[in-house]
Amino acid sequence: VTASSFQAGSPAGNAADGNPATAWRSNATDTEWVQVDLGSVRTVSGTRLKWGANFAKGYQVQFSTDGVNFASAAAVANGTGGTAESSAGGLARYVRVFLTARSNTTAGYELAEGEGFGV
Repeated sequence: VTASSFQAGSPAGNAADGNPATAWRSNATDTEWVQVDLGSVRTVSGTRLKWGANFAKGYQVQFSTDGVNFASAAAVANGTGGTAESSAGGLARYVRVFLTARSNTTAGYELAEGEGFGV
């Protein structure tokens, strides 16, 4: 798991550690991302994002087979936090959440857990 940034004690790996009590927290800028390398190209049939208090209002779930070229599988313009699910699917080795608008403009994003279905 990698990310564009993280706050001390809240690394990218927290977003995919299976423990919703931990979270990845980004720097306090709008354009951030966190991604998971699945290890090989797989069929992803959907995603679930469990947001913390500082959720993303705007974001895309993106897929890539090479880690360089990403395509948007789902886009959200008015996120409300909590648990967000998408049934958008495709082939991916890398699943990235590309974040563009914060709910709290004085803090970074807080993603407690991200899951992919069918992987």
